[in-house]
Amino acid sequence: MDSDRLNRWITLAANFAVLVGIFLLIFELHQNTESAELQEAQNYVALSHELDFRIVDDPSLIDLFLKPEDARTPAELLRIDRWNFCQFRSWENVFFMHIKGVLDDGLWSGQEAFIRDMLKSNDELHDYYQKNRKYFSKSFITYLDRLLKAKA
Repeated sequence: MDSDRLNRWITLAANFAVLVGIFLLIFELHQNTESAELQEAQNYVALSHELDFRIVDDPSLIDLFLKPEDARTPAELLRIDRWNFCQFRSWENVFFMHIKGVLDDGLWSGQEAFIRDMLKSNDELHDYYQKNRKYFSKSFITYLDRLLKAKA
């Protein structure tokens, strides 16, 4: 009889330990998710700074942006093309981080306002998108098209 009672207590303790283990696992997964979100937000900020500082650090890039499109050399046109592609690709990455729930809504609202303002105020960037939209994901194209319709 004592051994049955002992077995029940051992079983109860083992079940309790399993439950504690499950709760610890859930807690760890939550912590890992938060760490991943923070890392992605940091990557986003680093990429934004890198693109901005390239403009600041390279006077020729500033001059290139200010130069009329029809006055640019083929090499300059290619340089602007690659810049625009990188800009759109970084926006697409941020868009996916947001829809996957990795990027904070506050950071996203600022980024979305920036994208909207850039597409609204920069005809060259708008034209680049219209000519090269096929290189981006369908969901990002749908998103940008919605922004462009809202700007009209």
